[in-house]
Amino acid sequence: MTAERSDRSAGVAYEITVDGKEKILHEFCSEKGCADGAYPVGGLIIDGEGNLYGTTSNGGINNNGVIFMITP
Repeated sequence: MTAERSDRSAGVAYEITVDGKEKILHEFCSEKGCADGAYPVGGLIIDGEGNLYGTTSNGGINNNGVIFMITP
């Protein structure tokens, strides 16, 4: 699983399924101040329950980025 920037949005978090297909887990908002953040940076971290955590460089209250969680 990974999160990265996309030409069509402010980034996506996706996984590659066992049959080799891309599955979008979350598409980030491109509007200023989006609560879920924009333009993810770095990799994702997974916890023991399958939750994914990452960071963005933009979005959030002051548009300085957020720490986000995607649940399974």
